[in-house]
Amino acid sequence: MNIAGFLFLLITHYFCGRGLLHLFGIEQGKIKTIALSFIIGVAVASFIPFLLQLLYVRINTVSVAIAICITTLLLNIQPIIARKYKLKWTKWSLPLQLYDYPFIILLGFLVVLSAWLCFYSPVNVRDTLSGPELLAKYTVDEQTMLNSVFSVDLGTTNNYLKPPYLTSLQVVYKLFVMSYGAMWLPVLAISFTTWLYCLFRQSLHGVIAGILLLFFVAIREVYSYSHVILFDYSNMIFFFYGVYFLSKYVSNKKIGTFFFSALLFGIATYTRTETVALVVLLLPLVIYYLNKAQLPKGRIVLNALIFIAIPAFFYFIWMNVYLKFYMPITFDLGQQVNTHFGELSRLVERLELITTQLVFNPNALVGYGYLTYLFILVAIIDAVRYRRYTEEAKIALYSIFALYIGFAILGYILPWMDVVNTTKRALFKLFPIMLLYFCNSPLLLSWSAALKNWEMPIVQLQEKHPINKTVSVPKPSTKKKK
Repeated sequence: MNIAGFLFLLITHYFCGRGLLHLFGIEQGKIKTIALSFIIGVAVASFIPFLLQLLYVRINTVSVAIAICITTLLLNIQPIIARKYKLKWTKWSLPLQLYDYPFIILLGFLVVLSAWLCFYSPVNVRDTLSGPELLAKYTVDEQTMLNSVFSVDLGTTNNYLKPPYLTSLQVVYKLFVMSYGAMWLPVLAISFTTWLYCLFRQSLHGVIAGILLLFFVAIREVYSYSHVILFDYSNMIFFFYGVYFLSKYVSNKKIGTFFFSALLFGIATYTRTETVALVVLLLPLVIYYLNKAQLPKGRIVLNALIFIAIPAFFYFIWMNVYLKFYMPITFDLGQQVNTHFGELSRLVERLELITTQLVFNPNALVGYGYLTYLFILVAIIDAVRYRRYTEEAKIALYSIFALYIGFAILGYILPWMDVVNTTKRALFKLFPIMLLYFCNSPLLLSWSAALKNWEMPIVQLQEKHPINKTVSVPKPSTKKKK
């Protein structure tokens, strides 16, 4: 493993992500900003080899390094001029209590184990070996993504037609880190888990936050894809951030946050092109909040069009430019689409299959765990007992409903999206949004407040009489008593 190359990528990931956050005016706590910067930086790196190929530039260590350095510099010109990067020591904004550490140790063990598997094991997934990994291997050898792989018969698979997100990241990490590539995935997994924990601890008690995050990390299917090189884990992350920053725009009304949300939905489309259809289902929610903000009608239409146009651009550049004018093998999407749109019974059947085979099937507990059942229970109690929701909770609930219906619609339009494989992994996008709802659940917020009130006297007592406080003991007198 090339440690120097790995450090080079980590540094450029951070500054690319940090510069992009600054350009959109995204402000968060220190730990969340660092974690999110790494995540955005990985996404930026995934565009480099693809853009070089669009320009017919040879893809090698020198050209990729130069492109990464130029991209990093361009994204940080404005912050450097504004002198936003100041090296100074400040206190972290996440106070931890004793009960936080067992959860942090356990979560840390799980993510480190996942990182070790990425480092130790070569890529062995069928879909990756017949597509992105194969293309990345020959790209490194022949310095072009349009290589000799396409000289053989590829009629038995279509994995080489999937977006270049995985291929590009594998190329970058093969060139700079090691032959397996793959080490970009631990950067995503560790950063995302850290960011989620910080999000939970801002609103929930540490014990509740730790238990809920363990419910998420321990989902067998999701955890396995934190070290399996496929599109779905990354797609889950970027789609979640699109929803999260859309909810942040509703609260802070900053247009930069709105555009950043659209960009994240675009990156999610870049990881899986069918995601653009799910973004369209969120458009009614976007229009509702734009209208609620009392914006002019023209501005509402313009913002809504931009919200859709950014993901559509990522879809177009791959499906209608690269596959059509660059790829030596033709691909006709029309042949993959269901033309019998009048048969709505198939749509109902697909929705029923998702519900019975993936969500409420006892065997599904092995793969998905109990997080979905816990979400349903908490949502029902909130609806019956409290009947009040924050705007973030409303957006999370709408997004979950839209995704659930959207999965059935996609399976109805594209028959190759089967329930057992493709839709099973598409459900990953639901779980982080459930966590976002938990952060705004009236039930969990009330429990957190009760726990904090219960422990407050203990905390005050510890502050008044700390254990490590030095107690002055009077010295015994040396004078003799008369």
